[in-house]
Amino acid sequence: MSEFVFLKGLIEGPQGTQGPQGAQGSGGSGPQGAQGAQGPQGAAGPQGAQGAQGTQGAQGAQGAQGAQGTAGTGSATMVFMLGCTGTGNTTGTRYPTWDWQTTPGSTENLCQMICPYTGTLTDLWIRLASSQATANTTWTVRVNGADTALTGTINASGTSVHTSGASVAVSAGDLISVKMVSSAADATSSAPRVTIVGTIS
Repeated sequence: MSEFVFLKGLIEGPQGTQGPQGAQGSGGSGPQGAQGAQGPQGAAGPQGAQGAQGTQGAQGAQGAQGAQGTAGTGSATMVFMLGCTGTGNTTGTRYPTWDWQTTPGSTENLCQMICPYTGTLTDLWIRLASSQATANTTWTVRVNGADTALTGTINASGTSVHTSGASVAVSAGDLISVKMVSSAADATSSAPRVTIVGTIS
């Protein structure tokens, strides 16, 4: 009997139920712990949408004027035109008119033009409305009543001539005319048109 009681005492019984939680202690909270180390930087976020365009700013002040460029090397051209509307060839010396009379004049001072520029005459063009049958006609540019080197001849049956290469100096105010001298009367050549070209200094 005593052995049985001893063995029975050695056998563990079942665990009892948990008792109720005890009351919270009356002590205050402990001190705050030290701040932890900073964590690593996070990955960059996606780029945001482009903002609206701002208003245009005020116009800036005008810049200083640049230096003047070098003078050009070109030259201006002067042109004189004379002529007649009718028969242009008559025996002797005649002068095409600046106001396009029917026939060339016989008095030079009534057919002269005033040169408005200082420069050089270089070219002479003559054209007739119809050819000359029998007469040759020589045309000469004159300055202040004197012949110059600018001259050309239209032969019989010809209608035009162009002379270049001469260099005739003129000044503003000079009187310019064209002298025509025919070797014979020839009513078949008509309406001479005369052009003088030069450069302005």
